[in-house]
Amino acid sequence: MRTMLPLALAILSRAVLAEPVAFKGATLIDGTGKAPVQNAVLLVDGERIVAAGPAAKVKIPQGARAVDLAGRTIMPGLINAHGHVGLVVGGQNRADGYTREAVQAQLLQYERYGVAAVLTLGLNRDLVYEIRDEQRKSGGPGAALYTAGRGIGVPNGAPPVPSLPDQVYRPATPEEAVAEVRCAARCDASGQAIITPISPATPDASSAQLFMAMTT
Repeated sequence: MRTMLPLALAILSRAVLAEPVAFKGATLIDGTGKAPVQNAVLLVDGERIVAAGPAAKVKIPQGARAVDLAGRTIMPGLINAHGHVGLVVGGQNRADGYTREAVQAQLLQYERYGVAAVLTLGLNRDLVYEIRDEQRKSGGPGAALYTAGRGIGVPNGAPPVPSLPDQVYRPATPEEAVAEVRCAARCDASGQAIITPISPATPDASSAQLFMAMTT
């Protein structure tokens, strides 16, 4: 079985390499839709990939460190555009599961699976903004975190998973819905998750209104 080595690995994404490094012998999937390249070379210098392609066509500079990856596959880091963190502990949804330690551990697990970035769509405690901002300043660890914040649910309705009061908005009126989306926008949320259609009690809070709240 071939081992996949996504480019989101820490050696490529979390540290500036002191010398050029040539990853040699792997199968390279470059993400462009082209056929995989056998016996490829991926050349990394500092924070950048400076060359990639068949070994016969990539010139390795003198003094570069060589890493043999024969039998393995290199591919771009994946992006999870609809994910979650901090919801499951021990295989079960738990309201007390959304902690700093749990979120950071799951971001590391995403990275180990080759996910370079994850957008968490709803059911996030406000703690998620602190973790996101700390990660942006420090550069790691784990998959890059983007978030829609709490998300919009309904009173006594969806989402029906265990959650804490600061984990999902449950507006009872159109005005509350717009105000809560604006609150998320002030936190620089990456969009907003409408977890369920607005309840029959508040039909006037349309998706268009909520979109306007995010952008005004």
